[in-house]
Amino acid sequence: MRGTLHFSAETGGIGLIDRFMIKLAKKAAVLTVLVMLGVFVFFTPHRAFHNMRAAADQKDAATLSAYIDYPAVRESLKTGVQGKALGQVGTGETFNPLRALGAVVTATLADPVIDRIVTPENLSRLMRGEAPKTEGKEPDEPEGIVPVANRDYQMAYQDMNTFRVRPRQSSASRPDVEFVLRRVGPITWKLHEIHLP
Repeated sequence: MRGTLHFSAETGGIGLIDRFMIKLAKKAAVLTVLVMLGVFVFFTPHRAFHNMRAAADQKDAATLSAYIDYPAVRESLKTGVQGKALGQVGTGETFNPLRALGAVVTATLADPVIDRIVTPENLSRLMRGEAPKTEGKEPDEPEGIVPVANRDYQMAYQDMNTFRVRPRQSSASRPDVEFVLRRVGPITWKLHEIHLP
């Protein structure tokens, strides 16, 4: 019989067609495993952000902290504040020395404030679309906050090691923050940057 596994008494082994089919089956199995592994690796940042969202919604600071690179997040916020302050200075004919002085003061004052507000609780609040606490005071909550688990996010790779997440419900009146995750291992991702509106 052709195309079936059989043992030939004359040759003492498996027929040529049967060997070809076995090789083909092995290659298909290896290809299937590689495709499944690729899909798994591709969706690891999605899974990491999903876990962060769930931890934020449940106010689970310990789980959320496992996904955050605190020094990098602090540095990204400081850089963002400094960039916004310096952007208001102007250039050429529109340069304003008082604004330049204000930008330096703003950047200097912002650093300790950012250090104090980058906490698991405040990052959890940001992920829920809420304002962070400062100096132990509860901020005024805007109405109509959408729980994190019910928010729709736009997610995309920037490159192989950078993944950007932004809520789809952003509006001009109430823009949202952008979260940037970075790969820290083959399948491990951490929150590395936060871009404020």
